[in-house]
Amino acid sequence: MPNVSFGQASSNAGAGSSASNSAANSGTGGPSKSGKNRGRNWALTGAKPHAIGVTRPLHVAVQADRLVIVPERGDSRAPVVVPISPEVRPGDVERFVTAVQREVQGWGLAVANGYWKPVLHVGVVGGAEPQFSALQMALEGSGFEIVRKQP
Repeated sequence: MPNVSFGQASSNAGAGSSASNSAANSGTGGPSKSGKNRGRNWALTGAKPHAIGVTRPLHVAVQADRLVIVPERGDSRAPVVVPISPEVRPGDVERFVTAVQREVQGWGLAVANGYWKPVLHVGVVGGAEPQFSALQMALEGSGFEIVRKQP
């Protein structure tokens, strides 16, 4: 059974999250738009005011050329690999968000009047610090909480 915790969607979503730091990258690697401009919880398809956000961990590995969603222990599915450019472009972020949303859909119903709120437990492979920083900035305000795993 996954670890779950309950919280209100209208309360501090993303507060305390290291994902709340800055802007998405443009195709040239420079900042183009902040995740805040998209609205609060923009990546959480089921988030509505007064709905209950149920957190559940999702393991992600950040490498210089890819983001990998790692299946839970005991899950026989293959890891989901999202290729990224060295600058982590907006299209890379969109593909990653879509992959996370597909994974969350497979979790089924969270609770009545609720939604899943994934907590991304992120491991960063050596040399992928810039990609992690760019992803963290691009996901600002997304509703995904990012917890960096220590090596």
